[in-house]
Amino acid sequence: MEEQEQTQSQPQSTEQTVEQPQYAGFWIRFVAIIIDSLVLGFVSFVVVLPLLGVLGMTASDMGDFSEMEETAILGFLAGVGISLYVSNFIITWLYYALMQSGKWQATLGKKAVGIKVTGVVV
Repeated sequence: MEEQEQTQSQPQSTEQTVEQPQYAGFWIRFVAIIIDSLVLGFVSFVVVLPLLGVLGMTASDMGDFSEMEETAILGFLAGVGISLYVSNFIITWLYYALMQSGKWQATLGKKAVGIKVTGVVV
């Protein structure tokens, strides 16, 4: 009887157990990044296509390229390349930043394969 009283008088632990995260393997992450690459490729195409149209109209307003100096042509092409690079960089950065920090905690590719980004530190 004394043993029962001692076990009952001890306070119960109220600690919650933290579930250990399961880490996704290489191939599942690979599939997720392929899906994300397809999504980003489509979005970049939709955004960059009008940009190329504007740059094409600008080039047609410049006149005949055969009469221009090489420096001007190279400068124009460098500007086009930098514009495309910067626009793709911003699109990619916003995609990953907004999707992974949003309510889904995953990009579309990660969501499709069931991966979730967490802030758990082990």
